[in-house]
Amino acid sequence: MNRKKFVSNIKDVLRDDQEDSFIEIYDNPPGRKPTKKVQRISSWYHSLSPDQKNGLKEMLQSTLDSAYFHFFCVLDGISRIDDEPERWIYELYAVSETGERVFLNDPDSREEDLHDIYQGLTWSSE
Repeated sequence: MNRKKFVSNIKDVLRDDQEDSFIEIYDNPPGRKPTKKVQRISSWYHSLSPDQKNGLKEMLQSTLDSAYFHFFCVLDGISRIDDEPERWIYELYAVSETGERVFLNDPDSREEDLHDIYQGLTWSSE
């Protein structure tokens, strides 16, 4: 595991699957009795034209990209999520079954930051 593989997995598995899951939930609500909120959104979703549905999908993708990008900024230490006087640093490790540890967001590394890797995988392809 390395930084690029970790970020790529987040994009390919989590972000792409979430995007599809959100659309599927509102296109075809799951369960016997979906919540009223899901039913309202589903009804609205079905009232959209195909172009509007595509626009919604692009907006959802952009929203997810922004959320993941900013989360990686927090892990990289360039954004803060607390107002404590003492700055907290978050350390992210990948640990294999054999015990190998990889420090994925080491601030002293010469590797590209997580948020830059994510941005390169998503926004540069627009």
